[in-house]
Amino acid sequence: MEFFNLLYLATGPGIALAIFLYYSDKWEPEPRWMVIKSFLLGGFAVFPSAYIEETLQTAYHLNDTAPGFGWEVLVNAFVVVALVEELFKVLLLKAFLYDDRQFNEPFDGIVYGGIMGCGFATFENVIYVFSYGQSVGLLRMVTAVPGHAFLGIIFGYFLGTAKFSPNGKAVIFKGAALVVLLHGLYDTVVFSQTSWSFLYLLVMVSLGIYFGLRAKKELARHSKVIEFFRKQFCVLKNGNRSGPFLLKDIRNKIAEGQFETDDILEETSSGKQTTIKEIFFKEIGARHVYLTGFPPARQPPAQIILFFVMTLGFYFYFWFHKILRQIRNQKRCRVNPELRVMLLFILTLVPFFLFGRFQQLFASQEETRMAEWTLYFFVSGMEAYFLLGLLQILNRVIRGKIKSPFNLWILVGLFFILSLTAKSLPLGMPGYWVTEFAVLGLQGAVLARVQKDLNHFWELERDLWEKKTNA
Repeated sequence: MEFFNLLYLATGPGIALAIFLYYSDKWEPEPRWMVIKSFLLGGFAVFPSAYIEETLQTAYHLNDTAPGFGWEVLVNAFVVVALVEELFKVLLLKAFLYDDRQFNEPFDGIVYGGIMGCGFATFENVIYVFSYGQSVGLLRMVTAVPGHAFLGIIFGYFLGTAKFSPNGKAVIFKGAALVVLLHGLYDTVVFSQTSWSFLYLLVMVSLGIYFGLRAKKELARHSKVIEFFRKQFCVLKNGNRSGPFLLKDIRNKIAEGQFETDDILEETSSGKQTTIKEIFFKEIGARHVYLTGFPPARQPPAQIILFFVMTLGFYFYFWFHKILRQIRNQKRCRVNPELRVMLLFILTLVPFFLFGRFQQLFASQEETRMAEWTLYFFVSGMEAYFLLGLLQILNRVIRGKIKSPFNLWILVGLFFILSLTAKSLPLGMPGYWVTEFAVLGLQGAVLARVQKDLNHFWELERDLWEKKTNA
């Protein structure tokens, strides 16, 4: 039983983040074999980098440094760990993914870079969790795992930009230098072992998540323009003219190997010529402002239940962020999805780490059990509180648009009870995992009920959008 607990703790967060990134590519999802390849490449990077790190640390006695910010700590953080780990990830991305024809738009860099970071974090997490136990796993769940994932997203932004930039090598170098700097700062705080290290780490990880989501949002705009831009182009290749094509058709033919990014495009209406690379890189960023907002695609409710169970409830954070972002973008609501999901993340995960850190201070089993129940009530209450805020926003948006919308108080109450039940189940009870998965499935069903109404609402919005654009 303990083995499976540690295994889920080690692998759950990284896999959950990878699923989130995979489904972020809404208009042209990457082939699953490419996603698995990215994840495994990230995991493979752990082993040579760990060997080199251990060799250098042993040779130069860098593991014996005193707490603080001495030069040994800085060398260990920036050169031995950050530079080595990020260099291996960059080299593997460049060697095995960058030139693949499936890498056919800038947003793909976010997907491949981020998922490679998830793979690295997951494999590294398995080593740490099985070596040092549950408390280390809980700490890394809120620091190292999201840190690696969002460093991958940040570098993926530069990688996707470089793929369609005339100065690709310079862009890749800038991206690599930035992630080494951020990674080095993170490790410096870890190795310093100061009393406030944990708070500094939370701040740094939160900033990394924020900037990673901002980078993802910017390239997502490019992807949306490619999907819905209505001007047509002919492609000039080897003296032959083909077309006309929409941008999304050109993107798909790059993946099929029929076109390359250096091929010439000719705009059918004006005759203006440019390369695929230039139009994907320069002009498309400005053109997104002319694109009418297209309502989000529907998500099958059963998919939410499946993801919620597979990720042991971690999918709640990604679903929460996605729905808030959709409402903000489509209805111009004054909410900050990134800030809210970071607060949710901190208030529901950090308490578990603090409990593990101070658990030995409780004098008796009764005190420990009382503290556990207090922890479970607090975390479940925070989840229910943030869900209530989200459902209140949704209720204002869809009220009067669909028949018999969800009852937010019933759903929030059910979510709280199920969350508390899932957290408080004793590990030693017979049939623990069957019961745990059943409760998680019911908890996911609460979100699926909300998604069902949202799907209906977005279908109505799409009908309105099509009437306006065809008018």
